[in-house]
Amino acid sequence: MNKRVLLAIPDHSSYKKGIVSALLRMGAKVELFDFRKGTTSARVAGVVKNKFHLRLPLFNAYINNSIQNRLLKRTAEFKPHVLLVIKGHEISTETITTISKKGIITINWYPDWLVLWPWIKNNAPAYSFFISSCLNLNKAVQKIHPHAFYLTFAADPDANLFQDPKEYSIAFVGQHSSRRERYFSQLVKLGLKIWGYQGWQSSSLKNIAYPPISAEKTLEIFRKSKIIVNILTGDDLFHPANINNRTFEALQVGSFLLNHDQPVLHKHFPVDKCMGTFTSPQELFKQASYYLTHDAERKQIAHYGWNYVKKHHTYDIRLKELFRKIIL
Repeated sequence: MNKRVLLAIPDHSSYKKGIVSALLRMGAKVELFDFRKGTTSARVAGVVKNKFHLRLPLFNAYINNSIQNRLLKRTAEFKPHVLLVIKGHEISTETITTISKKGIITINWYPDWLVLWPWIKNNAPAYSFFISSCLNLNKAVQKIHPHAFYLTFAADPDANLFQDPKEYSIAFVGQHSSRRERYFSQLVKLGLKIWGYQGWQSSSLKNIAYPPISAEKTLEIFRKSKIIVNILTGDDLFHPANINNRTFEALQVGSFLLNHDQPVLHKHFPVDKCMGTFTSPQELFKQASYYLTHDAERKQIAHYGWNYVKKHHTYDIRLKELFRKIIL
């Protein structure tokens, strides 16, 4: 693949390393664009805005324009064949339209679900291709975009593996939701530790909640944990048909994953061989208790899951599929 790919992704993103490594192995020339950063003057304006809690439209417009101008300048200099954006809410429809008119293929690989539909509805049509990791979202986007596809994210085959002895019994890394709080409340007595955003620090689980951590630290925590628990935000009335990145991150380091069960998992995994599952808070507690006391079985499942993602769900596999879809 002798192509230039401009990857628009935050520097701290957990998707970055796996995607970049796979693109380079495919023979692409890759440059990065962090749409969370502006020019120096825009960053100063942002600090001032946040420090003094300013809500002036002028500040917002200045910061936003700096991002658009930087991206347009980068595409003019690098002249990519492909602009691959991961989510990218900070990038305007006008900017994507301008880049597309230059003959550059623009792709949005979107990792969330329908919760942010108003933005998606307005912005997805500007891209040459809109790739959804959620089946529900893809079905909706197909009604407004002729080149909408479903494609899950994947595992980084270069991630360092598990380690023993384990430091943590059960770990969760991610944002707070009332659903997660309710499911996890019974796990406190089993040694659950949570790393996440501000909502956890004001929740009923604040005593076991730690501040947010980097993508690298997340994998370190996973390697040191006997069990990684995972459930999508959502609620009990709507289950997004989405495999979130935590699923692949846990499996890629060879740790045991205890995942909320849903049909889309069975579309991509022989679930019972790769991970433990649960469908209620009571079942989660029962399964966690069981696997904490059955080390050999837990390790066997974790090892199978690790082998399975290495064979079927790496970024090398996924990106080749993506570029086959766009006939590049």
